[in-house]
Amino acid sequence: MEGKVVRDAIHGNIKVDPDFLKLLDNPAVQRLHGIKQLGFAYLVYGGANHTRLEHSLGTSHIAAKMANAMGFSKENKETVRAAALLHDIGHQPYSHTLEHIVQTSIGTDHMDATKEIILGKRNIASDASGLFEYAPINEILEAQGIDAGEVAELVTGGSSSPYTTIEEFGSGKRLPELKGDPALGQIIHSAVDADQIDYLLRDAYYTGVAYGFIDMERLLQTIRVKNGNMAFDRKGVSAIESIIVARGLMYSSVYFHKTARIAESMLCRAVERIPNDKMFDFSAMVDSELIEKLKTVGKYQNDVVMRLKYRKLFKPSLSIPLAELAEERRRILAGMNETKMRTAVEDELARRVGAPEGYVMIDTPGKEILLTEPRIHSTDVRIVDDDKVMRLNECTPIARAIRERNVVDWGVMVSAPEKFREKVGKAAEKVLFD
Repeated sequence: MEGKVVRDAIHGNIKVDPDFLKLLDNPAVQRLHGIKQLGFAYLVYGGANHTRLEHSLGTSHIAAKMANAMGFSKENKETVRAAALLHDIGHQPYSHTLEHIVQTSIGTDHMDATKEIILGKRNIASDASGLFEYAPINEILEAQGIDAGEVAELVTGGSSSPYTTIEEFGSGKRLPELKGDPALGQIIHSAVDADQIDYLLRDAYYTGVAYGFIDMERLLQTIRVKNGNMAFDRKGVSAIESIIVARGLMYSSVYFHKTARIAESMLCRAVERIPNDKMFDFSAMVDSELIEKLKTVGKYQNDVVMRLKYRKLFKPSLSIPLAELAEERRRILAGMNETKMRTAVEDELARRVGAPEGYVMIDTPGKEILLTEPRIHSTDVRIVDDDKVMRLNECTPIARAIRERNVVDWGVMVSAPEKFREKVGKAAEKVLFD
């Protein structure tokens, strides 16, 4: 098998050698062609139709450059490059949109699925089995002298991670020094890792917003390994600042744009309200397969699909800024993270305004932010100045400001179809808080 050159919109020509091409051509990886990187963001930003596959290839390209700049061996570089390519292969349709449903219902997320696929314990492309022959991911890795277990550990964080919970990862607190040599894993999971560098660059490019500039050249010039950990020379601080600022701005302006959130919530309600006798496993599907399946399971699901297809979305009826929510109201809204409680309140509100069940939605995004992007407040970056190791917040006030900044400026949004919009707006606050 010959290698290839892939022309990428962000990184230019990416050379793919024959061994790496075997991974790239695997159905578990090629499936990512069918999963949009930004879910329904294309309904707001018309160019946002890029996929998880191009992001995964871009992440592997950046990871290889970072590993090379940090002086890792060829073996380690191949391992981290494979981990970067495979880090998203467990994603369900529409990327993070349905993540909280899967985690709530079965207690796992796309990272758990990714690990199982890498280790050969799950075949996420089983529908291809009768069409052509292909080796499981773990066998491809082992044939190339790459330990599948090490790749899985890099992708999921593994035992080398200092974080014990997703909330701790995103808390922004100072972390303990790790034992051993965790720097390789920090290329995949850290406040400055290959994954978010690529998605910030790529998502900004395809949405057309001006927040995604990252000085990759400076970043690679200043990255190093210090005491076994990823670190950066002091002169690289400005490049790191650009990453954490871009991350915050992209979340508030793109990832949690109200219109995109409404579309995502509509899909979530369509899945949540599937009758028990018609429920199906959607975890291995791609976007189009899920949409086609939803058309067949019920009138409500079909209506939601048609609304998404033709952009006849629900409209915001009530939106309360986070800063205007008193502590008691925040406590009440925290309960809406439980699907049963939220659904009960949605149905009560629908009943009061004469709307069918499922046609009023309550969105409280706080906990979901940490699930989809646990690094959102993480600024734990090591800076080396005259051989002294400091933390980023000791070098720049931007790190502290980012941790204190609200990712979204609204604490709750209630939406409904246009004909119920005014009634819902009048009744929502009373139903929510009285």
